[in-house]
Amino acid sequence: MLICDKAIAPQSSINRRVRAYWDSLAKDGLPARRDIEPADIPALLPHIYLVEVSYEPLDFQYRLIGTAIVERSARDYTGTSIRDIPMQAPPSQIWSLYETVATTGQPTCTLIPYRDEKDRFVEKQCLPLSSDGTTIDMLLGSIVFEEERVRFPERNAL
Repeated sequence: MLICDKAIAPQSSINRRVRAYWDSLAKDGLPARRDIEPADIPALLPHIYLVEVSYEPLDFQYRLIGTAIVERSARDYTGTSIRDIPMQAPPSQIWSLYETVATTGQPTCTLIPYRDEKDRFVEKQCLPLSSDGTTIDMLLGSIVFEEERVRFPERNAL
């Protein structure tokens, strides 16, 4: 079962709030990185990540990773290309998620298996950013780690 293939509406309150913030910036088209004001969303910052998109060849590099994400990761991947991260390099689910958002400009939220001692899932959201209003050059994301099944009703139906 490949849960990542199914886009969902954000289930967690954190991801819903990040999406609402992005929506507020996207009223006149795609927002840019410069439009994000950290002081507007301090409680969300630990769950946020920024990924720089480059083309020819397509690649993604982490530019910022929130503390709540780093605490659950093997290490802090800030400054690292996902091509250099074994579980994220192509053709991984994460690579596919980033590629889809970068090429379509459509926000995506999905559940991805997170293999740890409890075999949990993460609700991972990815939202496009564009400094010129057309080319996706950055991805704004947010991640919430599942702590209880009741947090993600979508998963309970699986």
